[in-house]
Amino acid sequence: MSSIDEKPFPKGALIGAGALIGLTLTGVGAAQLHKAANPPVPHATYVDAAPLKQRQLRFSTSLVGDVTVYDAASGERIGALGEKDGFIEAVLRGLTFERRKHGLPESTVYTLVRWNDGRLSLEDQLTEVRVNLGAFGPDNRLVFERLLEASAGEATS
Repeated sequence: MSSIDEKPFPKGALIGAGALIGLTLTGVGAAQLHKAANPPVPHATYVDAAPLKQRQLRFSTSLVGDVTVYDAASGERIGALGEKDGFIEAVLRGLTFERRKHGLPESTVYTLVRWNDGRLSLEDQLTEVRVNLGAFGPDNRLVFERLLEASAGEATS
């Protein structure tokens, strides 16, 4: 006979563990109800902000995973994403995830906007998601600045 048969597990520990599980489930449930009752605003509204420069971009992925960037208005190829452009791909994955979640087409146009207050954002008109690109640091912002300013074929590696 083992010692567990002689000494039952302490009831206090079982009650404490059950209470902890119950409080955790109650807290998570309350948070989910609060989130459902108060949906997030799609993007912040800046009353005094106005776009200084905008560019419609279309990203095309080949079968081998190479990403080419096009100016959506003119159809001109801006360039192809290189090894240093992982941040662009990460932002695109996030926007693509939002589109899949809403059952929307994945390959459409995004708007890159420089605002008069200095912000730079990438916007998805279909999901109304706006990514503030300055929030990720100056180096990551710079990779999108290149796309905003580039002539055909010169933006990326």
